[in-house]
Amino acid sequence: MHPRTAAAALAALAPLAVATDGLSITSVFRPGDLVPDMPGFTMGGAGGTASINDAGSVLYTATITGDGITSSNDHVLIGGPLNGLSLIGREREPIPTLPGWIYLPGSSNLTGFYQLAVAPDGGVAYQPTIFETGVSSTWLFGTFAGPVATPSPIVWQTGPAPGFDPGYTVNATTKVAFADGGRAAVSGRASGPTTEYVVWASDPVNGTAVALSSNAQAPGFGAGVEPLVIREASLCLNAQGRLTTLAILEGPGITTSDRNVWFEGPLGGMSVLARQGDAVPFIPGATYSTFDENKMRMNAAGDLCFAAQVVGGGTSAVLMRRHAGVLAPVVKVGDPVPDVPGATFTNLYSGHFDMNSHGDVMFGATLTGQPAATDTAFFIADDAGIRMVLREGDPLPGGYTTPHILTTRFFFNDRQQFVTDLNVDGRAAFFATRPNGELLKLARASEIFFTDDGFAGVIGSVVPWRYDANSLAVGSGGPSMFSNEGQLILSMFFTGSTGSGVFIFDVDDPCPADLVEPFGLLDLADVNAFVTGFIGMTAVGDLDGNGLWDLTDVNIFVNSFIGGCP
Repeated sequence: MHPRTAAAALAALAPLAVATDGLSITSVFRPGDLVPDMPGFTMGGAGGTASINDAGSVLYTATITGDGITSSNDHVLIGGPLNGLSLIGREREPIPTLPGWIYLPGSSNLTGFYQLAVAPDGGVAYQPTIFETGVSSTWLFGTFAGPVATPSPIVWQTGPAPGFDPGYTVNATTKVAFADGGRAAVSGRASGPTTEYVVWASDPVNGTAVALSSNAQAPGFGAGVEPLVIREASLCLNAQGRLTTLAILEGPGITTSDRNVWFEGPLGGMSVLARQGDAVPFIPGATYSTFDENKMRMNAAGDLCFAAQVVGGGTSAVLMRRHAGVLAPVVKVGDPVPDVPGATFTNLYSGHFDMNSHGDVMFGATLTGQPAATDTAFFIADDAGIRMVLREGDPLPGGYTTPHILTTRFFFNDRQQFVTDLNVDGRAAFFATRPNGELLKLARASEIFFTDDGFAGVIGSVVPWRYDANSLAVGSGGPSMFSNEGQLILSMFFTGSTGSGVFIFDVDDPCPADLVEPFGLLDLADVNAFVTGFIGMTAVGDLDGNGLWDLTDVNIFVNSFIGGCP
């Protein structure tokens, strides 16, 4: 449909007006629910973190109760679609795909399952603590990935080191990244005659191979230049099988001012993405000075984004993005802040950021020249530019005020929704935006909590919830707790005998046509906002969040507007 044809068709909707409301909260499990694949046993409570994909498949830890269950064997890992959950692993039980080994947490207070990830196709990846019966003297780490029914080990401590001589074994597994089809990557170390930093890449067809290691030739450099250290937390993997990792080099011609390098590319084809001392594209006179291993993001489309400190060019830090094959700045220190006269961006290198599968980037920053009570904010950068989405001092639902948010974590999706955990009036609280930008309070410590399926409890005051703070956008290759469908999965803890459980907050917009203030009223302002977004091909006009502006979006808007909203 031509955008202007759509605009004409929507004009007839202007006289209508309908009220809106709604937030869906459902239980993944509650105490007393039956344990998948263990007849006669019931769920005890939430364990630790949880992950979710766009199809609603989940992966979470929990405790169980029943005959013979003690604090030494009560932790489990469960995953799959909500209507077909499966028991994947249980504390002290044999690991089917690694004979002779059992799952074994480091103590009764630990779940033993970490870095939980669910790929878009429903496959899972995780890092458990494990023990070789009759051999190990303590618990060890491994990395597993694959279908829910048969996740297989990729590498594990004391196991053979793929790509190395038989005298080498895996010494450590630090980070796992995961994509569709059982594809995975692991950063760690191999030990033998020497100890080497390693990035392994794996898939079910080709097995596991070395993508990069210390004491081996560095891609794109002259003979004798090798990685000295690989920054293990820097590993990223996308659905195309492309990797990123940050390394410190040594060898002929390498100095302390140019030895830090981001490598990127597929297995067997990695190359230099950015190097300390190199010129920063599109910022004349600026060179890269410092990289942070935790400040890299990738998506399934091949986009990537990273933060760097720089020297020269009138700036000190920059957020870079490679989008549609072009590496360019998203924003740099000293750039003017849109719609805040006289203010400029600073502290970009300190703020959190994330990128969705469209290449849109959300970031935190400080605004220069502003009062201390209003000088930090969240921003979204997309093809239309940069806009502020939440500022310190802004009013929050429930009568609260946005606190200092420079380093606050948030979780971002393809519809440009975000979820964030803020401390308001001395208590932790989760807030989220609908696709139209409306901000909602989801839950707050010490307050009463209800679900749509009949659960009620008072949220704990000290530990209200647990989640993986390293969660990223879905499809990023790591843990994800906020899906592109607007679903947040959260392990929650309650006072008294209510216990704990895992819950899903569905903040997918209950009224797609309610796009602008005043929220709760469908009127001409919403029609104009949709038409403008549709013609301009911005997120406001892409109601199904798939990156296309077509008849589907028009139908969603028209049906929502005419049908009214709850």
